[in-house]
Amino acid sequence: MNNATAKRQPDLYWQQLQQLKAASVCIRLYRNQLAWRVRAVEIIKAVASSGSIAGWVVFKDYPILWSSIIVAAQLLDALKNVFPFARNYKSASDLMT
Repeated sequence: MNNATAKRQPDLYWQQLQQLKAASVCIRLYRNQLAWRVRAVEIIKAVASSGSIAGWVVFKDYPILWSSIIVAAQLLDALKNVFPFARNYKSASDLMT
């Protein structure tokens, strides 16, 4: 092995390590950004379903309205993995572990 090849190998190693670290940081930031959206959907779902149950108990005048809100919240829960940001969040989380 000549001197040029011996010097080139560590340089390539450190260059690759820097690129991997930068990609890791970018994926972590992207995952954290998506976590806010996923958490917001979960909060909206929880507030909507529990609030509509409470509203149904207090105001028995509009049972169709309250049951529709509950159904929408359950549908949102069933379809949460279909949303692109939820899928991307799961994929980014899998990459980080």
